[in-house]
Amino acid sequence: MGQSFGLEHALWFADSPEDAWEDPTFERNRSHDYVARECETVRNGVGGIELANFAKHSITGPGARDWLNRTMAGHVPKPGRLTLTPMLTEKGRLYGDLTVACLGDEDFMLFGSGAMQDAHSRFFARTLPDTVRHQNETGGWHGIGLAGPQSRGLLQRITRLDVSADALKFRDTRRTFVGGVPVILNRLSFSGELGFEIYCRPQFLLLLSEAIEEAGADLDYRWYGARTLMSLRLEKGWGAWGLEFRPDFNAVESGMDVFINWNKDFVGKEATARFRDEGVDRKLVTLTVDTPMDVTLDEAVLVNDAAVGYITSGAMRTTWASPWPWPMSLANTRRRERWSTSRSWVRGTLLKCRVRRSTTPTGAGCAADGRDRQGLPARCFDEGGLGPWTSALASISVALSPTWCWKHLLA
Repeated sequence: MGQSFGLEHALWFADSPEDAWEDPTFERNRSHDYVARECETVRNGVGGIELANFAKHSITGPGARDWLNRTMAGHVPKPGRLTLTPMLTEKGRLYGDLTVACLGDEDFMLFGSGAMQDAHSRFFARTLPDTVRHQNETGGWHGIGLAGPQSRGLLQRITRLDVSADALKFRDTRRTFVGGVPVILNRLSFSGELGFEIYCRPQFLLLLSEAIEEAGADLDYRWYGARTLMSLRLEKGWGAWGLEFRPDFNAVESGMDVFINWNKDFVGKEATARFRDEGVDRKLVTLTVDTPMDVTLDEAVLVNDAAVGYITSGAMRTTWASPWPWPMSLANTRRRERWSTSRSWVRGTLLKCRVRRSTTPTGAGCAADGRDRQGLPARCFDEGGLGPWTSALASISVALSPTWCWKHLLA
C-alpha cells in the first residue's frame, strides 16, 4: 500500500494476502511482474482503479465562471464539458494542475492533487467574491477510473446513458447513474487510454465496485494500482503534480503553456508571457534509460560530470517493443547535449514527449491537426485501438540517438 495526504491507496494487486509483499531494493523488485500484468490488462482489456485520493473542489454561485476565468490560466469549459488548466502564481510559477468540470452555468467541480487540497483552498479563499462559494469536497466524492479498449463496453452494460463515442465525447462530463448509483461521469483518463472517471458518494462506492466487477467478469476485468497508473501516464508524457508539475517550474518549462488561454487576463499572465517571449533554459522531456535499475526521482542528469538537469519521476515501461522493458522517466534539463544519469552512469535515449495527436482513425477526441473539437490542444492516446506499439511509435514518438535529439528536437 502507498499513501497520499494520509489516505492509503493500492500500489499493485497480489494474488493473495500471503503474496502481498516485496523486499526493499534499489533494483527492480518482485512487484514488476504484477505491474506488467496490470498494464497489459489496461492496454488490451479493461481495468479499474480507485480515485479517492484526488481532490475535488466545488465552485458555485453567481460569478463563479468570471472568477475561474481570472484564477485559472486555461479555458473555462461550457456546461457538460471538461478542460485541463494550469493555475499560476503572480510570478508565473505553477500552483495547480486542475481539471475543471462545468456541471451547470455557474456550477463547477475542480479535480486536482489530493496533497494540495488545503493549499488550494487557502489560495481560493483569498480572492473569492461574496457571491461565489467554495467547498472542499474531497472526502465527499470517491470513485473508480475505468480504462482500456473494453471500458466503454463494460460501462454501457451498467448505465442507461448512451456512452458511445459520438454521444459522450472526449472531455464530456455528465450527472447520471451507473450501476444504480448517482455519479458524476467524466470522459477522461489519467492513464491516457480510453477511459472514464466515475465519481460517487462514499456510501455508494462498494455498490458501484460490485456492479463493475459483475459486469466485467467475462471481460477479464482487473483492478490496477498506482504503479501501473504511473507507468501508463509516463508512456504518454503526462506529468503529475508534485513531480513534473510543482512551484519550482513555470508553465513554459513544464509544457503546460499549451493549455493557456492568452485571450484573457489571468493570474500570472505578465510573468508567463515574459517566460514565453524570452525563452527558458530548461524544458521537460521524456527519456528512456538503458538499465535494469529503475530511476525514480531527483537523480542527476550529467554531461561531462556536470549536472544539467534531474529526473522528476520514473517507472518501468512494459508495453513498448524493445529488447527489454526499459525504465521511462520525465526530466527537467538545461543543455542540449548527450546525457547520462548519476546512478551507475547509464546511457539513455530522448523521446519526443508532447503527444497531441491521435493515431487512431476512430479517435473521437482529437482532430487531424492534434486539436480537439473545441480547438484546444489535445494530449491524448485516447480511444484505445492504437494497435502495436511499434506502429504507434513510428508516427508519434521516434527514439533517436541522444546527440541528434538534443540538436534537432529541442532546437
